Amino acid sequence: MPLEEILTQVNLRTDTPSYTPIKDLESDEFSVTNLREWLQNWGVPKLTATYSPNTQLPTAIPSTGPTVSVVTLQPTEHVETEQTITGKTTFQDILDWGVKPEMIEQIFGANLPPTNTVIRDYVTQQGIQFSSVITALQNEIDKVK
Repeated sequence: MPLEEILTQVNLRTDTPSYTPIKDLESDEFSVTNLREWLQNWGVPKLTATYSPNTQLPTAIPSTGPTVSVVTLQPTEHVETEQTITGKTTFQDILDWGVKPEMIEQIFGANLPPTNTVIRDYVTQQGIQFSSVITALQNEIDKVK
């Protein structure tokens, strides 16, 4: 698939340099999570579930197209390798990375919300641009690394 088509599918400008790290593209308009989901589902035929009357176990049958082998994927644990803010970073993550609660409150100009709150969700609810706070937070994280 041409790069331009991928960029269009995930709401990025078609002139985005191909060497740009994906984590640097995270914004209000682009989500790394959405890109991963789109890539995982790209080209996968739609499946319908049917049940065998003898065993009552589901069998996946493609609604169109060729025969498909169904593989059950095991969940994987997300392990953060770097202290980098993403669309899933919580306030607790920032605290765990050594940023003081007072600094977070100063950046947001408000009291610290519940620490299990995802920063992206919080800024969206508050009408704040994710990109406007991510730089300030990341600078604080980098200072304590």
